[in-house]
Amino acid sequence: MSEVINYNKVSFELVATSDEIVSGYINPFNKVNKLLTKNVVQNILKKYGVFQNINNLELYQDAMVHESYTISKIKEVCSRDNMKIVKNPDGCVLLRERSYERLEFLGDAVIENIIVSYLYRRYPDQREGFLSTMKMNLVNRITLGHLSKVIGLHDYLIIGRTLDDLQNARDEDKILCDIFEAFIAAIYLDFNNDKHGFLSSFMSGAGYQVTELFLINLIEDEASQVDMTTFILDDRNYKNKIIKLIKRINKYNPIFKVIKNDVSRTGETIITMNLINPNNKEVISEGKGKDIKKAEQDTSKNALIKMGYFKN
Repeated sequence: MSEVINYNKVSFELVATSDEIVSGYINPFNKVNKLLTKNVVQNILKKYGVFQNINNLELYQDAMVHESYTISKIKEVCSRDNMKIVKNPDGCVLLRERSYERLEFLGDAVIENIIVSYLYRRYPDQREGFLSTMKMNLVNRITLGHLSKVIGLHDYLIIGRTLDDLQNARDEDKILCDIFEAFIAAIYLDFNNDKHGFLSSFMSGAGYQVTELFLINLIEDEASQVDMTTFILDDRNYKNKIIKLIKRINKYNPIFKVIKNDVSRTGETIITMNLINPNNKEVISEGKGKDIKKAEQDTSKNALIKMGYFKN
């Protein structure tokens, strides 16, 4: 027998127990999910120099919610596929109203602004090209995903059971990066409504100051293992980065293949190269250069951009 249960004013038809799951039923509930608590957030902030109390815990909790665990997404799936949803089988976290997507959007911009300012001050004698490369090394999916795990956000990711079980979501760089950006946005918004003695301005007041303090302290903490020296020495070795990344994620060695060797009107050699998946011959990216090494680097950089790890 089924019953109708209301989740925050959105009704679903639910079956009795998880043991009765058959074709036509959906069970998004994830017993691994756990909500961020005020104490956890405070401890994360205090570790990196922010001792003020948070104001809005719900912001931080929303920053952890993947779309797959939202009321609207599950309602959409039920409607589209004519499905019913099981009753919360294990006392799991209830479906949430909001995902982290809007917070992620804001956090991405806040992080980039803070990092650009930080690099400008830290390297006063360096030119724009150096600063751009350092920014790219700091503001990318790998680094931000790493920082997400450093502060333990992966333990509080709220995500649908299937994604968690089948895709190992808590180790997925993109998702880790997303929740880190959203968490940063939560700090930014939370302290912009705060009266702890900072200037009160949406763009440059308490929220920005507190977020900047937190992020820079996190990056500079030795335990975070963000090695600026390594970034400087390895700043343009895109080939090395893409090979390591593909081997770690996809478990194969990509192949670089020259597909064209032209001569320009000025007599310069132009080599066109593809990066290829040897298992299915899929072309991952294409690049060009005046010699083999330059073509490999351009091809590798384009692969990193295509995969979302760097911005063009």
